[in-house]
Amino acid sequence: MDISEIVDLIERDPARFGTTGEVADYFGISSETLRREFFRRMRFHLHEFIAKKRIEKMKHLLLKTDKRCFEICFEVGFKREDTAAKVFKRLAGQTMEEYRKTCSSVLATKQKSH
Repeated sequence: MDISEIVDLIERDPARFGTTGEVADYFGISSETLRREFFRRMRFHLHEFIAKKRIEKMKHLLLKTDKRCFEICFEVGFKREDTAAKVFKRLAGQTMEEYRKTCSSVLATKQKSH
């Protein structure tokens, strides 16, 4: 099993797979084998890796687009907005709205100073 291929695919398109089982099916391996091997090689769980990549993409979209938060949640692969909000808050330390406001203000200040 080539973990780097799995990592590359998820990094390119974090919305592609909803579950670890879907990743396992795509690569033709059992979910348990995938979970075990991914953790053994990467030292963190596959579902956390997928969540992290989704949040990274959400951060980018929050700053680079005017899309509403719920639209971004679905675009990056979350099935429910409340789940996305909880995961975002846990990994980013603030809500999506707070992130957009704070980072947009910082970017605007930096642009004015240059």
